[in-house]
Amino acid sequence: FFPELIAQREKQKVTDEQMFQAISGFLPKVYYEARKTNEKQDTTSKTVRDSQGFTTQKNKTDDWQDTKAKRSSFNLEQNLFNGGRDVMAVRIAKYTIEAGRSDLVSKEQEILLKAINAYLDIIKYQEMLQISKENLQAYEKKYQSVKDKYEVGVAKKADLADASARKANAETTLTIVTGK
Repeated sequence: FFPELIAQREKQKVTDEQMFQAISGFLPKVYYEARKTNEKQDTTSKTVRDSQGFTTQKNKTDDWQDTKAKRSSFNLEQNLFNGGRDVMAVRIAKYTIEAGRSDLVSKEQEILLKAINAYLDIIKYQEMLQISKENLQAYEKKYQSVKDKYEVGVAKKADLADASARKANAETTLTIVTGK
């Protein structure tokens, strides 16, 4: 219903995550590493020196050398003291979250105020319309009464003009209120 409010709530969820990130500075860090290697080397030809210093190459068939290695390590680190950085990170996260919650409450109240004002405007315009209709009916009756008196000679022409002007004013007001 209110995209602004939904956006503010999502922003607050992101802000709340800062506390978990700040607290993680106090937790130990665990590292695990594993390696496995397989190598094959062709050792079919070898260079050999004899006793007189001559080199000869000897060839063997299907002479492969397999080398397999496995290695793993597990490390655990825990800071004992880092100059108060983690403590300050938690405080900053706490105050940022509180400020975000205040912003959220402010946005909720702003939207609620808009809704209340819209509702009150509707009530106000309904009342203005009702009053304008009743006003017009009263001035129509007054005009008809003055007209009847004028026709029998009891009222003056100025009274009839005044009643006609008031009736026209009430019609104008009704037109303004209805927006037609």
